[in-house]
Amino acid sequence: MGLVVLLLAGAMAIIDPTATNVALPSLGSAEGFAASQATLSWAVSGYTVAFAIALVPAGRLGDRHGHRRLFVIGTSLYVLTGVAVVLAVSQAMLSISRVLHGAAGGMMIAAVFGLIQLMFTGPGRVRAIAAYTAMTGVASLVGPLAGGWLVDAAGLGTGWRWALALALPFGATALAFAGKLTSGQAPEKSGRFDILGMLLLAGAIGGCIIPLIQATGEGVPSWSWDCWSVAVVLTLAFVLWERRLGRRGLSPVLPMNLFRRAPFSLGTVSIFFAFASFGLGIYVALAILWQSGRGESALSAALVALPFSVGSILGAVISDRTAAWIGHWVVPGSLAALGAGLAVTWWILAAAPQAGSLVLAVPLFVGGLGSGAFVGPSFAAALSGVPGRDAGAAGGMVMTGQWIGTAFGGALVLVVCSRPGPGGGFGPEAAVSNGTAAVLVCATLVAAALICGAIVSFRSGDVLNRVVRGADVTPGDATPTTPAVP
Repeated sequence: MGLVVLLLAGAMAIIDPTATNVALPSLGSAEGFAASQATLSWAVSGYTVAFAIALVPAGRLGDRHGHRRLFVIGTSLYVLTGVAVVLAVSQAMLSISRVLHGAAGGMMIAAVFGLIQLMFTGPGRVRAIAAYTAMTGVASLVGPLAGGWLVDAAGLGTGWRWALALALPFGATALAFAGKLTSGQAPEKSGRFDILGMLLLAGAIGGCIIPLIQATGEGVPSWSWDCWSVAVVLTLAFVLWERRLGRRGLSPVLPMNLFRRAPFSLGTVSIFFAFASFGLGIYVALAILWQSGRGESALSAALVALPFSVGSILGAVISDRTAAWIGHWVVPGSLAALGAGLAVTWWILAAAPQAGSLVLAVPLFVGGLGSGAFVGPSFAAALSGVPGRDAGAAGGMVMTGQWIGTAFGGALVLVVCSRPGPGGGFGPEAAVSNGTAAVLVCATLVAAALICGAIVSFRSGDVLNRVVRGADVTPGDATPTTPAVP
């Protein structure tokens, strides 16, 4: 029952952004909320940036004060801020509520991942992660389909509100049964919480992504390079501060020694690029192409992406069997399938811009199959050998890579899709062309993920073979076969 509660919370965190994707045209239409491009970006990427920023410090708070307590607090805040989003009466209120909603979601999911790490071991953990991945696929299917239906049924004026309220009952149910959750490890309450590290990390992440959120089809704001320069400085300061705390035997928000393990460091980078492609990017690209470009309904746009979601579910279900068959090569192999599916989808759209959804079904299904098969083994491999005391921080960092990638991909796709057409306007022809280009961007991001995944598999094959096949790996086991990363 405990796993079911965690899956309900995870489903809520996936249904919300995927339903938001298909609600964007309604949210931005004159008949609806008439949201600006910046507001739409905050609704999508602002949510995911706040989600990502909250993950690592929330994971560390869970390590210190208990992941079950963090789960209850995070889920409660997620439901309350979700209600604020639905009731928003201005663009400012909507943007602020979405950011707070994302931060609460980060707290909730950090607790979910920390509890999975502590409640399950060995093959049970792999099965739990596989179940989480399968749930992600189901939720990514339910979110756009139900959200699209609600937008069409309620109309452009209020349809987006119903779509954004879709996930809230899941949170209420998860809270009702939160007492079923257990944790196999007592919380660590010694020492002070690393507030400075948390602030430096939040500033670095925000500084990297915010310029993309504020970007338009004509480019990034003039202050973007200043913001990125500050982000670089904050990143260096964060690393130095965390190293200092580690040397003094204190509790950093993110232990830097985790990055000495190739599976963790390069695996997190691979997860970043992969989720930049399929976390939101491909869904947003297809939604804009179908609705703004072809004038189809929100439900029709959701149906286009249905084969990808179905493939993702099936890929998650068979991920453990695939890993048992090909071992550590399951990570680059699944990424190759994902990249091939998206590349063929782009090729079809580029050659025949009005190609129907049936023509795209097979390549999108193959791409989804790869995405589903990738998640479970890649997360298990990235967290191999992480000590239990750092489970929350490590899991939070991997999830941060996922959600920063999701935010980055969503913002990048929105920038590509907002480019003006040859005549300077943003008509259907421009939307079709931009949506097609955005699919190519998603395929390119997968190529970067594949490079990192292949390096990890080549360098750490022996350990990863054991991990993806369900064996426990202790920190001592991982040391000799996992070279340090400079």
